[in-house]
Amino acid sequence: MHEQVKPRITVVIPFYVAEPADAPGRYQGTLGPWSGAPAAGDAGRTRERHLHLMLSSLAAQTLPIDEFEVLVVDDGSASDVQRCVEDWRLNLRLRVIRQRHSGFCTAYNTGIEQARAPVVFLAVDHDILSPGTLAAHLARHAAEGTEAAVSGRQRYLFHSIIFNDLTDPSAGLADLSQLAMLPDLGWLPAAVRNLDLDRKPVTVDDVLHRFDTVAVLASCTQEYADVEAVLRADLANKLRCGWLAMRTGSNSVATSALRAVGGFDSQLDAHFGWYAEHDLGLRLFQSGVPFRFAEEAMAIDLFHGPPATAGIGKSTALAYLIGKHNTVDVALLPHYVDRVLDIEEYSHHAAAAQRWWPSNGEIR
Repeated sequence: MHEQVKPRITVVIPFYVAEPADAPGRYQGTLGPWSGAPAAGDAGRTRERHLHLMLSSLAAQTLPIDEFEVLVVDDGSASDVQRCVEDWRLNLRLRVIRQRHSGFCTAYNTGIEQARAPVVFLAVDHDILSPGTLAAHLARHAAEGTEAAVSGRQRYLFHSIIFNDLTDPSAGLADLSQLAMLPDLGWLPAAVRNLDLDRKPVTVDDVLHRFDTVAVLASCTQEYADVEAVLRADLANKLRCGWLAMRTGSNSVATSALRAVGGFDSQLDAHFGWYAEHDLGLRLFQSGVPFRFAEEAMAIDLFHGPPATAGIGKSTALAYLIGKHNTVDVALLPHYVDRVLDIEEYSHHAAAAQRWWPSNGEIR
């Protein structure tokens, strides 16, 4: 029955699980070899459980099941993703598309190419969505009446990093003393003790029936608050660098607009997917796509720590993008990513630095 109705929105989820002994994956995943987080346990099973939570949040959407499709792009995983999905018995219009391991951007592009809906939601496998998210995105697209990029609210569930298995606290906890040494997590051990966070896992039942009880534990970071402020004030297309508001996990884009700009840049897969969403945002911005905000939509990131590949990928991707775009707007990206500047400040800095940017190969 589902297949007889054309979907209104396609949810694309790249997914990859490597063998434990493999080198780090080509993009940032959840716990395990993709991340610098000192967690124990089976990284592959952790990713599968996170995907299960994500898909369960889609099964709980208020949008009728036959009005959206879900494409899980299996990027050459070692595990049998198709079997996992079948075992979960979720009432979803879902396809698993398996491809040779290529990377984050290529996986997204596979989903974009095969999407049957006029809007694509760019999901990640370690998020969960509020029940009204897809309906809110479609309402905002309809209100715009033209090709658009729509973002919802984003939050971090910081304490999810403490569990070896987020869905089952009896599986034990990560080493809190090591977690406390990670950037911005010095507060976490005390919070675990005082708020009993080690007794607050996230189960499939929570996602299906008690999303609000999970959301109350999630935090809005400085970065997310900045993105929301820019979008709420309708500044994304007015600020020089408003394209920085582009975020995978909470963003949907008209399928035709994504295809027109060529989707994600697959060359960034060689750089662990660094800056991929920013590069896409810049190209959509340059093509005149309006950036809009859906207040009723929310994505909660099941926090996974800083990626182990951060240093090298961050540097090599920046060098690649400077060569690609040849603009000071891209050259200053670390100032934004490292939270030195917000989007409006970044735009002012880029405008000031423009005077000193080489023109026709000449240094001014």
